[in-house]
Amino acid sequence: ERILTETGGSYMAPTIFENVTRDMQLAREEVFGPVLGVMRFDTEEEAVSLANSTVYGLASAVWTSNLSTAHRMVRAINAGVVHVNTYGG
Repeated sequence: ERILTETGGSYMAPTIFENVTRDMQLAREEVFGPVLGVMRFDTEEEAVSLANSTVYGLASAVWTSNLSTAHRMVRAINAGVVHVNTYGG
């Protein structure tokens, strides 16, 4: 944590957590900060199950070089917005 002298506010550096599992608090609750949890999967079905296992489902993202995969994932993920190869903006 660092205090921003010009505004008196705080700054949190972006943080990435690897090997997150479904039972971890990070995977189950919203984090209001620059935090990314990386969860591994072996199949598209497992990826969809992970994406759909949240109660929030506001937005998600799929990164792939295969257009057919992107279309399948967009149809299968239950979220308000599914980004492909980008997020936000």
